[in-house]
Amino acid sequence: MSDQPQPRPRAPRLSPDQRRSQLLQHAIQQCAKHGLSHARPVDVAKAAGVSESTVFVYFKTRTELIQAVLGEVERFYMQDIRKYLIGFAGSVPQAILSLGAAFSASVETHPNHAQVWLSWSQHLGDQTFSLYSKYQEVVVGLVADLLRRGQADQSVADDIVPEDSARMLYMAAQMVVQMQLTGKPAREVDRFLISATRAVIGRHLRIDDIPRQLLDVFHSDTKRIFNLVS
Repeated sequence: MSDQPQPRPRAPRLSPDQRRSQLLQHAIQQCAKHGLSHARPVDVAKAAGVSESTVFVYFKTRTELIQAVLGEVERFYMQDIRKYLIGFAGSVPQAILSLGAAFSASVETHPNHAQVWLSWSQHLGDQTFSLYSKYQEVVVGLVADLLRRGQADQSVADDIVPEDSARMLYMAAQMVVQMQLTGKPAREVDRFLISATRAVIGRHLRIDDIPRQLLDVFHSDTKRIFNLVS
């Protein structure tokens, strides 16, 4: 048997778009694993089975790579945010709870995206935080607009300040990620979603406001736990 080192297996041939997408997914994984400050292009290359120079063909600098990661994370979450905050046909409490349920489910299906998003929020003073701040303000603005719509149809209390309640809901999303990533039971996470929504809208929830996927978790206990209105 030869003692000569074996050549590294070549990465499968991909189109430029496919290769860029592959590298981006590996970059998200590395950022989730090592943090935004410590993820390195060389680690992305190793994970993808390519040379580091290949990474720089698609992302000219490490900064460009990290910005692409953050852009993809933002794109991923904005899909559901727009779906439930802009194009949702149900009540305002239903929209908030449905978004919360979809967000909670996404932490399980895309944990790397969730970890990067949480890490991104902690980079105060970092050049990436200005990007995070812009994203956060867009989301807060959309939630505030939704809450104003709820005030108009009386599904949200008149005495809440939409912008303040929107920020509280945003912070609740960060708690959902922490609960999910630390292994809190699904029932506990869903209970938190319902409690946070009730606090944000300033009113008791109706049973009809609770999405089926959340209502099924609690069964007959739901009305008692949350003092829901029939």
